[in-house]
Amino acid sequence: DNTYNRYDNSTHVTCITECPADWYSESSECKQCPNGKTSSKGSTSNADCKCVAGYEDDGSGNGCVECPINKFNPSSGDKCKDCPTNSESSTGATKCTCKSGFVSNDEGSGHLKC
Repeated sequence: DNTYNRYDNSTHVTCITECPADWYSESSECKQCPNGKTSSKGSTSNADCKCVAGYEDDGSGNGCVECPINKFNPSSGDKCKDCPTNSESSTGATKCTCKSGFVSNDEGSGHLKC
């Protein structure tokens, strides 16, 4: 049973059992992850809140920013990486695609070899 009670303007939750997804437990209460971050059900620390795929931490620990053009992040909690040679991406990408005129033997992983 994932019972919890909300109060105030839904920025805090008093935990009865465990915190829901996108919230974490601190001092016997559930707090919402910072803007743009997510966590799994039952998280016990702000450190459990991670940026979603296509984003990375903004450096303050309080939010996330989109991966810039020609960078990607395939999974939550990671930093944006450069697209491999002869591939590209738009902002907020979870994978890169081959540039026009190039093809890949490894489509789908994000780690293209074009």
